[in-house]
Amino acid sequence: MPESNQCQSACPPASCQSQSTPEPLSLRHLQTGVLGDLGELSFDIQCLKRGLEVTKPIGDNLPYDRIVHSGGNFSRVQVKTANQFPDPRTRGVSRYYSFNFAQYAKDSFDTLVLYMVDDEQFVVIPWDTAFKWNSKRVRFKPTSTRIENYLDAWHLLCIPSKHG
Repeated sequence: MPESNQCQSACPPASCQSQSTPEPLSLRHLQTGVLGDLGELSFDIQCLKRGLEVTKPIGDNLPYDRIVHSGGNFSRVQVKTANQFPDPRTRGVSRYYSFNFAQYAKDSFDTLVLYMVDDEQFVVIPWDTAFKWNSKRVRFKPTSTRIENYLDAWHLLCIPSKHG
């Protein structure tokens, strides 16, 4: 089949005329659910790259998004995703991430994973540690000392779970 016919059947007519690849959407304009899906899929890929087994529970009625299995241990994981926001205190020069997890109880899951979309970085925090923070909304810069020990701390997913 000629290439032009393939394009006509697979692409909208406007893009066939220009023969250009569509530009990726700005992450800033993604709907919350789509942004969350992006974070969860990115988490899945990182787990698989590291040899971790990852499972997605069916439905959306559990307080966790994934179950990670490694070394005979299971960890219930809540994945939160956010874009950076300009910090009004610095007139937008500095940027921060904001994550809200007020709706979760102390035993809701084992590990909190924060995905910073703009930096494509993960913060992996044991939930009992994050739960002790005096805030249910966490705001930080990617260089924050509060999270530096948890940046890409994938080994924390392998800690034996009290609930596994």
